Amino acid sequence: MKLYANWFAYAMQGETVVTSTCLLARDRPVLVLEAGERLAELPSYLIPIPLRQGVYEIGFPYLQPDALKRKRQYEACLTVLRDRTSYTVDFHITDEVLDAETCTSKSQEEELRTEFGWRVDHHTTDAINTAVGLFSRLFGNRGKGSTEIALLNIIPVLEELSREDAKLPPIVAIERQYQLRRKLEIITSKLRSQLRRKAELMPISKIQEMDTYCLRDYIRRPGNDAAEKAGSRQQLMGVQRYQDFNTPENKFLVYFCHLLQLECAIYADNAHAQELKSLERSLKQFDWEATSKGVQRSPTFFMRPNYVLQQNPIYRSFYQAYLDFIHQRTLKEKIWSFRNYLLADLIYILLMAACLRFQSLSVSPLATLPGSAIPNGGRYLNDGATEPITVFLQDTVWKFSIEKTDIIKCDLLLCLTKQSLIDGKIKSLKIPIWTFWYPPSQHCLNLANNYLISLGMIFCWQAFPNEPLPQSSRLKVIVISDWSETSWMIAVKNLTEYLLIIINKWEGN
Repeated sequence: MKLYANWFAYAMQGETVVTSTCLLARDRPVLVLEAGERLAELPSYLIPIPLRQGVYEIGFPYLQPDALKRKRQYEACLTVLRDRTSYTVDFHITDEVLDAETCTSKSQEEELRTEFGWRVDHHTTDAINTAVGLFSRLFGNRGKGSTEIALLNIIPVLEELSREDAKLPPIVAIERQYQLRRKLEIITSKLRSQLRRKAELMPISKIQEMDTYCLRDYIRRPGNDAAEKAGSRQQLMGVQRYQDFNTPENKFLVYFCHLLQLECAIYADNAHAQELKSLERSLKQFDWEATSKGVQRSPTFFMRPNYVLQQNPIYRSFYQAYLDFIHQRTLKEKIWSFRNYLLADLIYILLMAACLRFQSLSVSPLATLPGSAIPNGGRYLNDGATEPITVFLQDTVWKFSIEKTDIIKCDLLLCLTKQSLIDGKIKSLKIPIWTFWYPPSQHCLNLANNYLISLGMIFCWQAFPNEPLPQSSRLKVIVISDWSETSWMIAVKNLTEYLLIIINKWEGN
């Protein structure tokens, strides 16, 4: 087994590192199995490289709070099988941040934030939610299976969708979609109940119903009539009816409300705190009601939905909100290790929109971008190239296209072709693009500089506080979050301007 410290070391077949080296997930390290080797189990942070047998990119580990005390290191242990033998390999991976939502309480989060500062953050979660929100709007919630979006619809969606709307906390988005607070106020006094029957001793005057057990008890008692059989206390076995609120649907509702209360506490300092306080008040009011206090509490919920959860309008809306809530929470954890690929698809969309902003362009109204509403390893878009966008600039015809090529070469390939209308000469330029969630280390960038023949681009989502960007003579490092603080269209406009700079420099040469 071989370990490469970063992506470019593997692409150039450079030197490997020993397993005791702490690998930086920001540099996209690579693990390569020898011929005949295979993994006993594939952990979530190992990303198989397409068309490369036994080659894995090591993604970001989803750290737990105790990992910060170990210098943000995740201790990985892999079992490698070879023929009939096996051996274990231990190595360390580090992420730059800890997801604040892994903290079990607000006090734990504040304690960790005091000690580790910005490394305990919500920004990565917000960024993932932002990108997922954008693709959900582009492709829609159409369930499983492939789908597509018309190229000409990309810019209208980006103009309509602000960054603030896209990165709403999951609980705020669900509250707005399902109106949980209003429905909770309605259902609090109308919880469903079941009439329970229980055989017990009671005064003769209060007996309204007797079952077979009560009749057997009545027959066995000594005496000639009911008064004699009742004895000195004048009590006989009868069926007592109780109104029982401890039903499966109410157990679910109490459990879901408990989850929502925890989520409200997590986002107490969010910009939407006022909206969450109103929801939290309704949740506490529901919890204080005598009817809900009689419902059994459970730390987990594994019950299959019964008829009420599937058919009753209010209960059904709460169950659907629960499914969406769980989906959003688990989706973030699933994408966490794959977020470089999520960023690549995001850059693909923004670059495509930047090309569509040119004046005098020609693109087929039927041209579409194929993808999926459900991400596959962080990827929403299918591999391959899009239909070229033709732009007429003075006496030159330009064609822009973006390809998702062999991932070993680059994440994206921006292809520019120009044809002179005067002499008919055709020239082409291909710009490789890589995506790194955080700026790569200077050593990684130096290897990338040696790997490149001409111009290249590296897109990052966010930079580190008080840390300058690494420099390269051939690579342009762009931090996309600086360009899209409030609106996606700001990033699109900046990308259009940068493409114009590339065009002008190319024409000057």
